[in-house]
Amino acid sequence: HWEVYDYCLLCEGPIKLTSISINSEENLRIFQDTMKKVNKDQFDVLLSEHGDGPADIEVVSLSETDIEQILTKTDFIFNKVNGMPDKGKQRDCLGIALLDPYKMEGIKEEIRGLFIFLN
Repeated sequence: HWEVYDYCLLCEGPIKLTSISINSEENLRIFQDTMKKVNKDQFDVLLSEHGDGPADIEVVSLSETDIEQILTKTDFIFNKVNGMPDKGKQRDCLGIALLDPYKMEGIKEEIRGLFIFLN
């Protein structure tokens, strides 16, 4: 169960933005089922500084196992991004928001979102 707080400039105090329940096992199962349908070994993954939309860090190539290892280390939810432009064409993607920042070797920024290109 996660509760997210922020500071409201208008009311000059903390505000509760949202409260969500997370079923990590179910989310991981949905991820695995999606990957099986795509049937690829490697995926282009846009690493993002934000979980709710792309804030490009860089695009890396990761295996399903590599992605799954990231997802088992932090709680995550699926965001509503299911497609985005890449190199002049629209690509389907699975958007994932990491609820805790993730540090990846060789990447200086904290990763808060994964946008996995499916095609």
